[in-house]
Amino acid sequence: MSKLHRILGLLLLVLSLSTLSSCNPETVLAKSLEGDWNVTSFTEDGTELIGFLVNRFDIEYKEYDGDEGDFTFTIIYISGATETLSGEYELNAEGTDIDLTYTDGTVEKWDIEVEDDDLTLETNIDGTRYVMNAERD
Repeated sequence: MSKLHRILGLLLLVLSLSTLSSCNPETVLAKSLEGDWNVTSFTEDGTELIGFLVNRFDIEYKEYDGDEGDFTFTIIYISGATETLSGEYELNAEGTDIDLTYTDGTVEKWDIEVEDDDLTLETNIDGTRYVMNAERD
């Protein structure tokens, strides 16, 4: 029986380690990010753009396949004009950064945090600070 217990113990250890390795920060972030988000605040150097320049701002993050996923930003301006931006996103292994590569080749690196149904993105582009807060739709 002791040999059987050792084999079962070893099997349990292997299963536990494989489960833990699949729960790295990047994977956890990818699973919590996937879906539709409604931007509730979008600031440029501290100036709120939602309700001033932007009427509605929606984000969709599609399934992350292990090294990238697709995203779409849909922005409806106060003027009524609509802009759609899309591309691919990549997450760093620590689950703290997201790189957005737009279809025109432009790349932006954002700090990212997802807590429950709240998303926060922050970046500095050409000396301008942007902060975006969103809630899951």
